[in-house]
Amino acid sequence: KMSYREQSVVRLTNYRGEDSQMIIMQLNEGVELFLSEDYDISSDKDFVSVSESCVDIGRLPKKISEKYFEEGCAGCFFDKSEYDDVKDIYIPYVRIYW
Repeated sequence: KMSYREQSVVRLTNYRGEDSQMIIMQLNEGVELFLSEDYDISSDKDFVSVSESCVDIGRLPKKISEKYFEEGCAGCFFDKSEYDDVKDIYIPYVRIYW
């Protein structure tokens, strides 16, 4: 439905938590994810959380977050994950339709 829209595939940040990793390893391509605007008191910065089933799986990178704050988006979906053997973690990527 959204293939005509501008889209970006983005590697998330802040995805190393145990809960995040448990969800990421089980996600299938195309699962709709939820974005929410949040604020980090310690860094005094706004950020955008990405979640599935009420569990944060990561954050949008700063540049993409700024675009989201300005424009919003039509949807965010899980694209893929890559496994890092050295660090023993899954690295999540999402596809955002603008």
